[in-house]
Parts: sequence; structure tokens; C-alpha cells
Amino acid sequence: MSGWSKRLITAFMIGIGAGSPGNSLIGQAPFPTMANTPTFATPGALPGSSPTLGAPVPVLENTLQPSSQTPLIFSAGGTAYPASGASVIPTSSPVGASIKLTQGTAPLPPPPPPGIGTPAPLVLTPGGPTLPPPPVPGTTNPNLAWWEETKEALALNGFSKRKLFQSDHSFDVFSSPISSPFLAQDPRSLTQIKPMLLYNHIPSANPVFDGGGLFWFGVQASVAITEKLSVKIDKLGGISMSTTINEPGGEDLSGSSFSEFWLTPQWTFLRNDRTQTVMATGLQIQIPAGSDVGQNSGGATLNPYYSIAQNFWRTSYGSINFMGTIGVPISINGNRTTYFNTNLHVDYDVANWHKWYPTFEMNIMSFLGNGSVYDINTNSGDLFNVGATQVKGLTNLTLAPGLRYKFTENFQIGGACEFLCTSKRSMEDFRFMFDFIVRY
Repeated sequence: MSGWSKRLITAFMIGIGAGSPGNSLIGQAPFPTMANTPTFATPGALPGSSPTLGAPVPVLENTLQPSSQTPLIFSAGGTAYPASGASVIPTSSPVGASIKLTQGTAPLPPPPPPGIGTPAPLVLTPGGPTLPPPPVPGTTNPNLAWWEETKEALALNGFSKRKLFQSDHSFDVFSSPISSPFLAQDPRSLTQIKPMLLYNHIPSANPVFDGGGLFWFGVQASVAITEKLSVKIDKLGGISMSTTINEPGGEDLSGSSFSEFWLTPQWTFLRNDRTQTVMATGLQIQIPAGSDVGQNSGGATLNPYYSIAQNFWRTSYGSINFMGTIGVPISINGNRTTYFNTNLHVDYDVANWHKWYPTFEMNIMSFLGNGSVYDINTNSGDLFNVGATQVKGLTNLTLAPGLRYKFTENFQIGGACEFLCTSKRSMEDFRFMFDFIVRY
């Protein structure tokens, strides 16, 4: 292309840019020659100026190279970048390189420096900052104060969806024990009242009493303060006994009295509704509040205990429930006997209906220490503790088949028959007991 042709093309391009107001070329000096001076085109903006249509962009004088067809994008700082997906074909001389301005895609901007936009990542160096260890599942939040930890352990933090004083209905698959009703403990937190009637036959071979029987009638009650904390009344009622001393012309010991009063705070420290597992511990306070029939042997007894419930072997035909309690009633002043009790309960939830529960229970009472009130060799641990002086080492074992029926979870009845399987030195030959549960 001749020099005059280039001048005409350049003049036409500049004339387009000069067509806007304020860019008239009339009266201006002739154009400089392109051989020695860079000319201006309009696709981009001059570095440092605003991007106005017609604003000049320097273009180096040279012949366009057919092999240099790489689209370039000019940045605001005046630097040219290849368009996305393009490749750069360098020319023979960097000074005389041709630049072809075509439309392309701008590359992604570089990431912002630290402090702008997203925060800078934490770099762990020896002696520098460290990340806190992750919390261990099942542990209390270490950042809580001791009172917050206590509230969390007793479920006093208010996160439960249950109503005030409502029973914990996450474990309605279970059935409460029937026999040994004063010592066998249900580990669930329940609000209920349970009227109960119990008949205890005294063996005629007993070394002290010549047969006869005892009736206990009264109620048990409990209040679920939270899902983990409850307060229970395990014995509140009256007792009546009809028997004589086992000797010729023996004295008649028949009588009636207000029974002992047993109060129990309980903490359900583990409850897993996925595995249907419940564990609890409590302290039963046995207060000899009566006036007769072995209810006033003097001095209270403290019974720390542990209780567990577990559901297992679930099939379409039903499932098995296990419930057990171990405790050691200890006399405070030594007047009453100290013993170890174990209560084991197994039932079958027929067809998983939560209606019919055939039960089988075993109760063991082993006397660990003598009392100091009556010089006799027989004693009853749960109906009355007379403080016998000759019962250390005596162990009583009873078995009790029974049945519980739930009309609903709120209304239930149960009954069992308990038989003595060991020495007739015990006060229990056999027992019948019935209860009716009204549960909230």
C-alpha cells in the first residue's frame, strides 16, 4: 500500500472521531507522517483517560502480520491481554509488532488481596495461632459455667417440647414393674399416680410369726419436673397385720398403722430414644413414720440405687423390654437392718401394640447388717424394717409372673403373684398385688 493510501485511510478514521462536537479538524496542522509517528484508532481508550467514543488509542506503524490474529483486550491500565481461549503468536520484532483489535472475552480478574473481599485464610505456623479442638460427642460444652452445665444435665435449659410436668413419652414402649413395688424403680421421668393394693402371706414356718397376713393399701406418685429430673413418693398409705407369736399361747400382734413414708428424687442421666435406652440414679429416703406394725423402728434409711431400661429383639411379633434396679438401703443410726436388693423385670410387648405385656420378675434381698431393735431372726425389708438383730447373711429370692394392660398410655392396670423360693425365715411366703396407673 502506497504512503498516500495510508494517509487517506488514517484521515478518514480520525475524521470519524473528529465528527463529534469539539473535535473539528478545520484549521489544524497537517497530519504527521506515519512513518515516524504513531497514529490513533478508536477501538479502545487511551490509558488514563475516560472511555469516550472516538478517543484515540496508539497503534504502532507496521504491516499487519497474517499469523498474528490473536484478539487482545485493553485493560484500564493500558496493558493488553489475550482474550479467553486465544493464543499469542509473536512477531519477528517486538518494536514493530502489529496489534489487531478484535472483540473477545475478558479474562477473569485476579483474586483480591488479603483484607479486601473474603478474609485471608488462617495460616497455622509453629508458635502461632491454633484452632480449637472439635467438641467430643456426648460431652458438656466446656464454655458453660457450672450452673449452665447443671441445667443441661438436668434438662432445665427449656429446649424440650414437652408440656410442664408431662411424662417423658419418648419411651412408651416400656411397662413399669409390678412386684416388689417399693424397691423396683422405673428409670423414666414420669408424672403419675398409682393406687395399689398388696396382700402378703406370712409362712407358718416362720420362727417368730405363726402365719397370718398383711395388707398394704395406698398410693405411689411421681412428678416429672423435666425429662431427666423427677420426684417420687414410693410409699404412702396404711398397713394392717393379722398374726400371732409362733409359740403356745402366743401374743396377738394384729394391728393397723400408717405405713412408712418413702420419698425419692431421681435423675435420669441417660435417655436415648433411638436405641430405647434409659438409665437413672436416685436416693430413696425411707422414713419410719408409723406408730405400730413395725413402722416405727426408729431412724431413717437411705437407699442409693441405679436403674436401667432397655428395649431389644424387636420383630413384627413384638419386642422384649428389660428393666432392672440395684440398691443398698443403709440405716443412718444402725437401728434398722442394712440390705442389698436387686429387682429384675422382663416383659413382652405383644405385636408391638403397646397394650398387652406379659411379665416375669425376680427379686433378691440379701441382708448385709443387723439392726438393734428386736432380738429376732426374721425381717421384711420393704413392708417393714423392724431392725432384727439376727438376720445378717439371710437372702430371700422371689419370682413373680404377672400381666400389665394399657387401655392407653394414660390408663393402665397390672397384677402379679410373687412366690418365695428360699428360706421360710422370710416374712413373705407369697404376695398378690394390683395397681392402677393414671399417667400424664
